Amino acid sequence: FTGCGGQNANADSTDAEAAAVSAGSAPGDFYAAYYNTKSVMLVNLNEGLKSNPDTSLAAASVYDVIMAELAMLPATFFGLGEAAAASSLVLLGAYVECSESQDSYIVTYTNSNGNVIVFDGTYDAAADTMRCSGARDGTDFIYGEYHKTSFGYVGQNYIINTDGTINLYQFAVNGDDGIVGITTMSEKPAVLTGSESIDFPTACPEWYAITGTTITGVTADGTAVDFEYTPTETE
Repeated sequence: FTGCGGQNANADSTDAEAAAVSAGSAPGDFYAAYYNTKSVMLVNLNEGLKSNPDTSLAAASVYDVIMAELAMLPATFFGLGEAAAASSLVLLGAYVECSESQDSYIVTYTNSNGNVIVFDGTYDAAADTMRCSGARDGTDFIYGEYHKTSFGYVGQNYIINTDGTINLYQFAVNGDDGIVGITTMSEKPAVLTGSESIDFPTACPEWYAITGTTITGVTADGTAVDFEYTPTETE
């Protein structure tokens, strides 16, 4: 294993992400490309849902997905190497260590509550696939997997709650268009293969899609969504 040092500091997590992306690495670049593409889709979808008085609660659901994405930030640092990781990870504002071996990566840090967070992941460059999981004080709490596809990306994140239930978010992204599926499960979902169709998140009971300026979906209470969204000039 190749270790990398840690320090203590305070800074915004978005600065940490920017530094990690600029440093560049094979797995880090892969995750950053997926994250940035998906973020554009999610932000546009969230703003579109907020613009419609009938879908304000749906916008809150998508906002929760966006916030959950921040927990996956350590994946951005996979494969940065000792010097780059030491300078980037310090921006998390906690003591950080990382290691790597072939296509496996580990990031360990202490959060502001004193919990020890360990993120570990694997990256398959040939298959354009990454899988990673996070544990808090030795207990798994989040998992993510991401695949490059012929049309863009598919992925899923799930959060393991303290009561054992799972919040599952599934994604299919094609440029600025895409779909997010949202559900709660009692057990872990099946792993993705990378061969999923672009509409696979619609199998979730709650889902939202944006295609150009058209937003469709099904809300948590089963109400169908279908309207045209007019972006503001600042978007």
